[in-house]
Amino acid sequence: MEILIMNYKKLSISLLLEMSAIAFLLMNNLYGIIVFYTFHSLASFILSLVLYPLIPIKFKIRNNKIFFIFFVTLIQIATLLVGYIFFIFIVLWLLRHQEKPEEKFLDKFSYSEIFEFPSVKRQFGESAIIEVLTGKTQKATKLKLVSLLSEFKSKEAIQVIKTLLSEKDDEIRLMSFGIINKIETKINREIKEKLDILEKKLDNLEKAYIYKDLAKLYWELVYLEIADKEIEKFLLEKVKYYIEESKKFGLEDAEIFFLEGRVLLEIYKEKEFLKKIILEQALNKFLEAIKYKYPKEKVYPYIAEIYFYKKEYKRLKEILQEIKDIAKYDFKLYPILEVWE
Repeated sequence: MEILIMNYKKLSISLLLEMSAIAFLLMNNLYGIIVFYTFHSLASFILSLVLYPLIPIKFKIRNNKIFFIFFVTLIQIATLLVGYIFFIFIVLWLLRHQEKPEEKFLDKFSYSEIFEFPSVKRQFGESAIIEVLTGKTQKATKLKLVSLLSEFKSKEAIQVIKTLLSEKDDEIRLMSFGIINKIETKINREIKEKLDILEKKLDNLEKAYIYKDLAKLYWELVYLEIADKEIEKFLLEKVKYYIEESKKFGLEDAEIFFLEGRVLLEIYKEKEFLKKIILEQALNKFLEAIKYKYPKEKVYPYIAEIYFYKKEYKRLKEILQEIKDIAKYDFKLYPILEVWE
């Protein structure tokens, strides 16, 4: 849009110079003719500058900009008003039919199209999105993209939004902060509601399920990396505590074991001196989850990750081969399978 406005400004200057040239020509003397050619030449040169960027790329010859501008200017000077009017018509027609990629991008923007194809290193291709959001992209596009990302409660989407907390534009920065704050507030509100329910008279199984829900909510704060890094250990302890409380009241299901395995993998990254023990514990929890009928396709990637940390690459490949048929239709698993095949 800015480019089009600049083109119209240049066009206006060119027309003003051409009209002034005609006015001097009407003086019908040598001085008037000299000024006419001077102004006409300047008007023709500016019009050539406007015309060149508007020509479709397929009609441009590489490195011919200077030659093109010189040649078109020369034709206009030689053909006087006839040539100038002819090129004015061409410029106006091209301006009218210029594509506006930014506006078209907004009209056709689709989150599902951008994130449809999996990436081996990044689930959502967030590096590309961050480049769009932090680059010279139209503000309306950035706001729409942030709004679309807020609809996807995933770690990848939130990490992209968090990068915008240092954005120079106040509106984008505040919108990003508002989205993250809203998600964190919602989780904390749900935690409070669950704790309030625990104050009521409940049987053991009801308490067990409430504790399980609390463990999942605290895990969500850790997994989504919404809370400050300083309190991550505290949150992980809360997850472990509520898992144990849930099991204490008689609940041992697939989801509990799966969550325990994921928590242990998270702790593994910090506990250097206990790594081997933690990996074995995590592996056992994931195997228990499978035993309790938790979907293999969700558990096996984590088991594969454990074998990777243990440097048992042969076993890693075997695990992935067991879910090969499922992985082909899962955009999270497919890139992992492609790497290790």
